[in-house]
Amino acid sequence: AGHELRTPLSALLMQVQSLARSAKVVDPRLKDRLEKAAAAGARLEKLISQILDVSRLNAGRLALDRERMHLDAVVREVMDRFADLATESRCPILLRLEPVEGVWDRVRLEQVITNLVGNAIKYGKGKPVEVETLLDGSDAVLRVVDHGIGIAPEDHKRIFDRFERARGTREYGGFGLGLWISRSIVEAIGGVITVRSTPGEGSTFTVTLPLRAKEADAAKQS
Repeated sequence: AGHELRTPLSALLMQVQSLARSAKVVDPRLKDRLEKAAAAGARLEKLISQILDVSRLNAGRLALDRERMHLDAVVREVMDRFADLATESRCPILLRLEPVEGVWDRVRLEQVITNLVGNAIKYGKGKPVEVETLLDGSDAVLRVVDHGIGIAPEDHKRIFDRFERARGTREYGGFGLGLWISRSIVEAIGGVITVRSTPGEGSTFTVTLPLRAKEADAAKQS
């Protein structure tokens, strides 16, 4: 079902994006409309992916494809994809990446990083976003910090539930699934995700992932 939903939408998005590039030298108004159509298509594509993830999580079918990797390298790759959005949003991304090696699922880890950094830019009020990796004993730590609107204390636990969002964020759009999916992925890997936040001052999301425990699991499954 996922393939049947994604394939025609991806093809449509490619056509719209191609037309938008061609329209740049023909009609600026047409280019603007095509870019809006492409943005709407991208949002729909993201929603489909989230709905499919919800289905997998509900059925207990979130498969993990573990491999050895460097967390800092994965973060750099994801940040490259955010370069244009960060510039447009006036949210410079500051990296403090300590080399950290472990065994995780690359695609799912990229999904968590994308969700956290995307939220940081969305709610960051045009201020810097900080992304850090470090080694803490036998754990890898990923930390994403923004200096935006912040989250009220009573919402700190609720935002990780399905279809839940912090109060005062309705105007920003979204479906209340990203953090729930991120928490589910992190817990499936064997880690923990937490938040510290003060309204008006920003938020710090911390992901802690085990290094050795999942290496042992991966060895048993191979």
